[in-house]
Amino acid sequence: MLTTETSTERRTLRAVRVIFRCRACKTTTQRQVLRSTRSQLPRTVGGVYYPGRSSEPTYHGGDGRQISLLVVCACGRQVWGRPVEGRYSAAHKCGARCLSATGTSCECQCGGQNHGAGHSEA
Repeated sequence: MLTTETSTERRTLRAVRVIFRCRACKTTTQRQVLRSTRSQLPRTVGGVYYPGRSSEPTYHGGDGRQISLLVVCACGRQVWGRPVEGRYSAAHKCGARCLSATGTSCECQCGGQNHGAGHSEA
């Protein structure tokens, strides 16, 4: 995770995996992207406190350009991707079940880093 900060806002970049599942042909693909969240820092102006606000996350490819979570499947249909929501759990070992997962919820030792990684790149 990379965090950059100016006097008025903080930008956080985090690598996430996005899962694309086509309902028509049942094909699952994945892509690793950067998730960027921008938030305004809390500040005090003239004795008045203004809390910080967060913006909706945006997604970026390896070249830094903003990308859509929409791909065209091999069957020709457009498929929306969903980011993996991972939580660390020492009780669940990461294995083949996690690598070949088609859902977006992960609760194992990898914390979502390996979730769906066994599928081809979108």
